[in-house]
Amino acid sequence: MTDRTKILLLIAVAGVAAILVNCFRANGLPWLADPEAPVSQESNLGTSIELDELLYYLNRGSAFLVDARHTGEFVGGHVVGAVNLPAGRKIEHLDRVFEMLPPDELIIIYGEEYPPRDSWELAGFLIKNGFNPKNLRVFEPGWKSLKNHQDIPIAGERP
Repeated sequence: MTDRTKILLLIAVAGVAAILVNCFRANGLPWLADPEAPVSQESNLGTSIELDELLYYLNRGSAFLVDARHTGEFVGGHVVGAVNLPAGRKIEHLDRVFEMLPPDELIIIYGEEYPPRDSWELAGFLIKNGFNPKNLRVFEPGWKSLKNHQDIPIAGERP
């Protein structure tokens, strides 16, 4: 038996063992992830972020901002540099997500004000599609708080 054949045989045996372990495991991993399945907020969706911490990252330019609001709301005004990824249309934008956002860098999501369901929904969606929950933050007070803060650069009209 050649070394190449031994390696292939070893890989095949390891693959079969992994499949069997997953099948008989109490909480086995799903074979295919459903990107539209709801995620409960109790799961690991990242953490919320306070305004002072958001300002720190914004001033350093060391975070990517994502606006989870509808496109019309985004066009009407948003934080300069933020990208729009509407939570309600996230599936349509899946291809763009990987072009716009680096999965291993800090991402701060904001949406409408309380309750920030769209922001957390989007965070769960990003995690299900390969983003690290440790790198996701949700600014729960949302757009209403951001647009009224004079230290935050706004594109569009400030009320």
